[in-house]
Amino acid sequence: MVYPVVIIEAYLEKNEWWKNKSRIESLMFKVGVIGLGDMGSGLAKNLIKNNFSTWGYDLNKERMGYFSGIGGNTTSSVQEVAKNVEAVFVMVMNSHQVNEIIFGNKGLLNNLVKNSVIILTSTIKPH
Repeated sequence: MVYPVVIIEAYLEKNEWWKNKSRIESLMFKVGVIGLGDMGSGLAKNLIKNNFSTWGYDLNKERMGYFSGIGGNTTSSVQEVAKNVEAVFVMVMNSHQVNEIIFGNKGLLNNLVKNSVIILTSTIKPH
């Protein structure tokens, strides 16, 4: 099992409460992946495999179909991802896409719930 915070893993090694499954499950949360290409779909697959409720969006319908087939929750927009998750990975191809996804009117900043986290994993030049 993957834990959301590395510190928790160290704590669990020293304590017995890790045997209580409901406590472990309470540490899991809903995550989103925007950009389901080669890298994003691999990330999403690992999240799903480790029992994270995973929401995703991609412009490519075939990628969305694959994501749904492996157990992901498909959405029709970035907004819909934002409204259903506590952390979202952005794995897209260029800085223009990143800016639109994060800062656009229909982007993450305007739609994420309070205390959510954006994790930018794209390998792009700063803009």
